[in-house]
Amino acid sequence: MKHRVVLSSSAVSDINELFDYILAEAGERIARDYVGKLRDFLHRFDVFPNRGTLINSESNTRRIGYERRATVIFRVEDDQVTILRVYHRGRDIEL
Repeated sequence: MKHRVVLSSSAVSDINELFDYILAEAGERIARDYVGKLRDFLHRFDVFPNRGTLINSESNTRRIGYERRATVIFRVEDDQVTILRVYHRGRDIEL
């Protein structure tokens, strides 16, 4: 069964901030490539969504790394995966 993948408004903001940071540090091409690959990674949660580390069993909230640079926090509910946050590098994780 395929799951629907939804990005929360916080996750969208995280990704936009990440894009702006990479844009300033490395340029537009690299920022677009990295964020594009990250979005592809997130949308692949439609298949086998219960990966990563379970961090809250009551809400089925999980954590997984992306390219050793980002941490993705997500929740699996029925047929939907909600990407809650995308933390880049050393940012503090808030749930």
